[in-house]
Amino acid sequence: MRRSAIAGLVLAALLSACGGTSFSDEVVAVEAAWLCDVPRFAFDEAVDIDAELTSLLAESGVDRAVYDDFKATLDDDAELRQRVSVAFDTVCGEG
Repeated sequence: MRRSAIAGLVLAALLSACGGTSFSDEVVAVEAAWLCDVPRFAFDEAVDIDAELTSLLAESGVDRAVYDDFKATLDDDAELRQRVSVAFDTVCGEG
């Protein structure tokens, strides 16, 4: 399991007591881990990007349909974006 995926799962456990929007902290942590990890990869084909995301979702126990709903909501939900920002800083070690 990737370092950031493990950190994301730890972060999700820490944030679970904080409440928030309807999306779980696990989904937020996966997004943070993905944003942290994806720039580190080199992909030969666009489908390889999706395959890597699918792998991260599976490792983290997050359903793809839930993640897709999360992504569709992200643009219009400032609180959710803030949760991702905090998680990103924690997972990527910049916070």
